[in-house]
Amino acid sequence: VVMNDLRRNIIRKDLKNNLLPRDTRDRPHRTNQAAMNGAMSFVELGKLMNTSWKACDDFAKSVLSELSDEGRAYYRKRMEEYNSSISEVGEMKEMAETEIQTKVVSTAENE
Repeated sequence: VVMNDLRRNIIRKDLKNNLLPRDTRDRPHRTNQAAMNGAMSFVELGKLMNTSWKACDDFAKSVLSELSDEGRAYYRKRMEEYNSSISEVGEMKEMAETEIQTKVVSTAENE
């Protein structure tokens, strides 16, 4: 049990800052499409990842699955926050449009 806790902590520590999406807005765009991902193609990268995943033992896979579940929960929470902020903006926009329409109608009536 102690050994598994140690391995779990090591895996989590190694992946701690590499699980969330990165801000890529300032990343230079690739000009050479054949050189995607540097030295290997996406197909080669996929094959390498598949081989590495198959080489993982069940304990490492379970830790990665836990991290995946945590990441999924974080993503859903962030999406819920985003969607609620978008709906608030939409409500504010509707209120502003209604106010403008009311002013237009009252201006037209006064003329």
